[in-house]
Amino acid sequence: MSSVRATLLGVFARHSCTEIENATRILVDAFGEPSYDAVKALIDFDKEYAYASNAKQPIERIAARFPDDAGQQALLCLNSLKELRAKTIFKNEQYEVARELTLKTLFQTWPQSDQRLFFERLAVIDSWSDFFMSYTTRDALATNNYHEDLIVHEFGWPKEEERQRKNYVARVLAKYLEKENIHGFVDYKSLQCGDDIKEQIIGHCQTTIAFIQVVEAATLAEPQPPIRNWCLEEYEAFAKASAPVSGSAAVGNRLFFVVAANKALPQPAAMGASYQNWRAQMEKDLHILVANHSKPFEDLRSEVGGIARQIASARTRIIESMLESWP
Repeated sequence: MSSVRATLLGVFARHSCTEIENATRILVDAFGEPSYDAVKALIDFDKEYAYASNAKQPIERIAARFPDDAGQQALLCLNSLKELRAKTIFKNEQYEVARELTLKTLFQTWPQSDQRLFFERLAVIDSWSDFFMSYTTRDALATNNYHEDLIVHEFGWPKEEERQRKNYVARVLAKYLEKENIHGFVDYKSLQCGDDIKEQIIGHCQTTIAFIQVVEAATLAEPQPPIRNWCLEEYEAFAKASAPVSGSAAVGNRLFFVVAANKALPQPAAMGASYQNWRAQMEKDLHILVANHSKPFEDLRSEVGGIARQIASARTRIIESMLESWP
């Protein structure tokens, strides 16, 4: 967080918008500058001031409308943050500023019970991804070669080393999904060097609106130890986690399978119970066979768009149910 933003957050947390507008000395003292002109000359001041002022105004309106009702204040703040969060794929600066000001102002006045309920719901708005993309790279070269036309159409043909290490079909699908204004967890984009990969991957599987799995023959094949079948573990983690909704809420489909094998859903010769149950779920919830689509791939993009719309609908229903369930 920039020093300008941090200072403005402190100012707007302590003073009303009207006080700040009518007494520029407040800003001069807060920044330790010789004059208001010097304050306005600070890098990004105008932008950050607008963010803070625009965030504080609805907070003040909520406080004025429900001065003694912490529950209503919390719900309206959550709704306001929900709208800001939905404007872009990734967290935007308006959202970040509004979130921080809410926590520095009204949140501080609420009973602990309302603070806890607020944080439980804010966590979903704040950090749940719209989708988790699960895929394997164990047979990446064969998969990439089979779908060469699709990959070239979207990215150009990667170098040999890249084709062997990376699953470009998953990248195409992620590209299509994000063009529909939904944000997802895809490990090649999200994991940073040094992360505890298992903990982070499993955590993201359990905090996502939807789970999308790219299925190949290698997906359903048990690897030789110590290699683990991450696709199975990711699916099981998602399946065990519950959506944060009231018991009666109907959120629609949250599980999608995309077959990238060179034929229909693979059928290995021998599978344990976990694999059999997993494949049965795939057969039930199968949505896209990539091999059925050819240039210019508009039909594939359209099908992925259909998945995106289902995810957006599930997200809306989950958040609305979560807010409606406030006791």
